[in-house]
Amino acid sequence: AIFTSNPQEYAGVHKAQDALKDRMINIKLGHYDRETEIAITCTKSGISRPDAERIVDIVEGLRKIRKNGFTPTVRACIMIGKVLKLCKARAISSDESFVQACLDILDSEVSSLVDADINKDTIRETVVDLIKQYC
Repeated sequence: AIFTSNPQEYAGVHKAQDALKDRMINIKLGHYDRETEIAITCTKSGISRPDAERIVDIVEGLRKIRKNGFTPTVRACIMIGKVLKLCKARAISSDESFVQACLDILDSEVSSLVDADINKDTIRETVVDLIKQYC
């Protein structure tokens, strides 16, 4: 059987009992490689490959900056892609819908995790800088 669980550091997650941990082997999984994340983002959201590439690069850029903390997953890429598709937006820095989607989704993804030292303004500034860099 396969059992999945979020790390204890996530909000709302309780520490696993020792008896349960004694019956399991923990395997920590990392993030997908860039090409896989692009393919997943395209498939799940229906956006173009160039838009998916930019979104994945922004999310990966945020991961690199926050490498010692919690980071957004491919789920954030998919959510941003779905918003783009719904709004008929493009992953370019001049598209206000795209910028707002990135700010809202990535801020939410990072802020929902337990990490008291993350400042909301810092997250937003970082996301805007990444959008400028990759778009």
